[in-house]
Amino acid sequence: MFSRARFYVALSLFALTTPLYAAEVVLVNGGSGTLTTGDNLDDITNVAATVSVVEIPGLTITASTGASDQTLNSLSTSFGVDTDGSDDSDRLEGSESFSFIFNQPVTITEIDFIGLDSAAEFVVNVGGTEITINEAALSNTSSDLFTPSGSNLPTFTNIAAGTALDFSINTGVVGLQGITLTVVPEPGSLALLVAATGYVFFGRRGRLTA
Repeated sequence: MFSRARFYVALSLFALTTPLYAAEVVLVNGGSGTLTTGDNLDDITNVAATVSVVEIPGLTITASTGASDQTLNSLSTSFGVDTDGSDDSDRLEGSESFSFIFNQPVTITEIDFIGLDSAAEFVVNVGGTEITINEAALSNTSSDLFTPSGSNLPTFTNIAAGTALDFSINTGVVGLQGITLTVVPEPGSLALLVAATGYVFFGRRGRLTA
C-alpha cells in the first residue's frame, strides 16, 4: 500500500515537470478545409482582437498591428502585414509591425522565418526587452529557423501571460511561418498539485501507521 502512495507522488511530480502543451503555432493559412491560427489572425487591424490558437487548446492570442492602415495577412507561404495593399503583403517591411499577447505563460523554442537573409534584420520585443535577429543568429539558415539560446534564452523563457510580444523590422522584407512554443503551468496550478500530492501521500501514510 505504501508503494502505491509513492506511485501517486511520482505521478504528481511527473505532472509538475511536464509542460501542459508544446506545438508549433502555424501562422500561414491552411488552405481549403484546414484551419490554422494564421487563418484566425487574418485581417486583424490595429484594433486588438483575441483569437484561439488552433494548435494548442485553451491558448489565445490578442493581436493587433502597429498602425490603422496595417492589416495582418496570412497567405499559404508567409504571414505578415499588409499596408493598404501597396507592399509585400505577407511579410514585414519598413515601419510595419504587430503585437501578440498570450493568455497563458509560454516559452518560445523556435521561430520560423521566411526571407531572413544577410540584408535583413528582424526585431522581437518581449515585455520591453528587445532582441535583434539577423541571418547570423539563425540556427538553420537554409530553413530560416531561429532557436533562442545563450543570452537570448531567458528572454524567451517563461514569458508571463499578458506580456506583449512586439514584432517589427529594421531592414529587409521578412515574413513568419510559425512559432513553436510550450505552455508553462501557472504557479497556482503547481501549488494546487503540490497540495493534492501532500494530501494523498500523508493521508495514506497516516492510515498505514494508525
